[in-house]
Amino acid sequence: MAWFSFEIEIEIGGGGGGESHTLEIAALSNGTVSGGGTYRPGATATLEALPDPGYVFTGWSGDASGNDNPLTIVMDGDRTVGATFARAEIVVETTGDVNATLTYSITGGQVTIQDCNQTVSGVLVIPATLEGLPVTSIGDNAFWGCNQLVRVDIPGGVTSLGEEAFRSCSRLTYVRIPDSVTSMGAGAFWDCRELSRFNIPARVTSIAQFLFNGCSSLTSVTIPDGVNLIGTLAFGGCINLTRVVVPEGVTLIEDSVFAGCSGLTTVSLGQNVTSIGQRAFYQCSGLISIDLPEGLTTIGSGAFDFCISMESLTIPASVTSIGSSAFYNCRSLVSVTIPATVSSLGDQAFARCNALTDVHISEGITSLGSRIFYGCLALERVDIPESITSLGDGVFQDCVALTVVNLLGSAPSVGQFTFGFWGGQTPPGLERSAFVQPQHVDSFGGTGADWNGFTVGISAPSLTPPQLAISSSPTGLVFEVSSLTVGQAYDIETSSDLESWAPFRSIEGKEGAYSFNIARPAAAKRFYRVIEAGR
Repeated sequence: MAWFSFEIEIEIGGGGGGESHTLEIAALSNGTVSGGGTYRPGATATLEALPDPGYVFTGWSGDASGNDNPLTIVMDGDRTVGATFARAEIVVETTGDVNATLTYSITGGQVTIQDCNQTVSGVLVIPATLEGLPVTSIGDNAFWGCNQLVRVDIPGGVTSLGEEAFRSCSRLTYVRIPDSVTSMGAGAFWDCRELSRFNIPARVTSIAQFLFNGCSSLTSVTIPDGVNLIGTLAFGGCINLTRVVVPEGVTLIEDSVFAGCSGLTTVSLGQNVTSIGQRAFYQCSGLISIDLPEGLTTIGSGAFDFCISMESLTIPASVTSIGSSAFYNCRSLVSVTIPATVSSLGDQAFARCNALTDVHISEGITSLGSRIFYGCLALERVDIPESITSLGDGVFQDCVALTVVNLLGSAPSVGQFTFGFWGGQTPPGLERSAFVQPQHVDSFGGTGADWNGFTVGISAPSLTPPQLAISSSPTGLVFEVSSLTVGQAYDIETSSDLESWAPFRSIEGKEGAYSFNIARPAAAKRFYRVIEAGR
C-alpha cells in the first residue's frame, strides 16, 4: 500500500493559469444595479437595474447598451457598466388637445409633482395618488410656462406649492386650491395674467414674495385672518385688484407689496401695522384715501409715490419717520398735517402735490429737508412753527402760488432755492409776504426788509382754521372757540339739517380761546359751525 499527498490549486473562474475578469458598476444616482463582481473568462453575468422610488430605468451605459432589464453579458474581459434613471412619468388626460405628462418623485412615501410638458392644454386634474401613494406637494417650477392650461384642480392632501410652481401660465384662469394647503412658495403664480380670482386657504400664514406679481386680471382675493406676513411684490402689478383687507396679524407691509395696483380703491389696514415699506403702494393711482392705523411708526420711501387720486390723508401721531418721496406726486392731496412725533422727514416727501393747499407743520419739528414741498403749485400760505430752526434746499421751490409765510419763531437758516424758482427767475408781478412775531422781527432784518424774496411784516394771520368744541354742563352747553386770528370777525351758525344755516352769534378773534355758555336747546338736535365773517 502506498500513500500519496497532493496540493490542489483552486482557481476562481478556472482555467487559463488563474485568469479572471471583473464586472464593475459605475457610480449611480437615483437607483442601484446588482450583478457586479469577479467572473471566470467566458462566464455569463446577469445585471438588474433597480430604480429609486419615483424613478424609472431608461438604459445601460459604459460597456453595455440598450434597455433590457435584466441584462446578460459574456465576461470575456473586464467590464464597467452604468445605468441611467429618470423621474417617473404618468400621462394625465386633460380637456385640451395635449394631455399632461407629469414627472414625479417619491420621498418618505409621499409624491411630489416635479414637472409637466409645456404643451399641455385645457383643464388638468392632478391625481390624488400615484403608485398607491398620496400626492402631497407641487414642486418648484413644476408647471412654469404651461401657457395653454386654463384650469388646474389640485387634489386634497396637497400641503405645499413650490416656488414659481405655476409661473407664466399666462392663460390660467382658475386654480382649485384645497384647504389642506399650508404654504405657497415665492412667485407661485407670477405672471398668470388671466387668473381672475383666488381663494387663499385658511391655513396659509404668509403670503410669499412675488406670489401674484403680474396677475393683471386678478380682481378678487381674500387674505385669511391667520396671515401674519405679506412679502415684497406679492401683489405687484395686479392692476384690476380693487379692494384689499389686511388682517390684524400683519405688522409690516413689506416693500412694493401693492406697487402698480392702479385699480386699487380701498385698502383696510389691520390695526397692528407698525411699518409701511418702501414703495408699498407705488402707483396705486386709483387709491382715493387710506386710513393709517394708530400705532404706525414708519412710512417708507416712496410708500405712496404717484398715488395721484389720493384726496385725504391723516398721519397718526405715532408716526416718527416719513421716508423720501413718501407722498411724491400725490397730485389730488389737498390737506396734510405732519405730527410733532415725526423726527425724520425725508427729501421730497410731499413734492409735486399740486392740489395741496393746507399744510400744518406741528410745533416740535425742528427742520425740513430738501425739496419737501417742491412744486406744490396750489400752496398759497404756510405756517412755520417756532421750533423750526432750518429749512433745507428747495423746500418750497417752484411753489408759484406761495405768497404768505407765517413764521412763529426767529429766522431759520435757509438753504439754496428754499423759496426759489427753476432758473432763478421769480415770476413777474409776484408779491410775497413773510409775517413774523414782533419779538423776532429783527432776526429777519426788520419790518419791510427782503427775506428770501418775502417782504417782512408783523402779525401774520393764522393758517389754522378756527376750532369749535361744545361740551355739556349742568346748566346747558359750553362753547369754546380756539385758533382765532386776532382782530378777525367770525360768525357762529346753527343748523338742524346740515344744509341750511342761520346766524347764531358773532365774535371777534383774540389770543387764547373764546368761550361762552348757553341754556340747553329745547328743540331737536342742533349743529353748529364757526366761519370767518363774510364767507
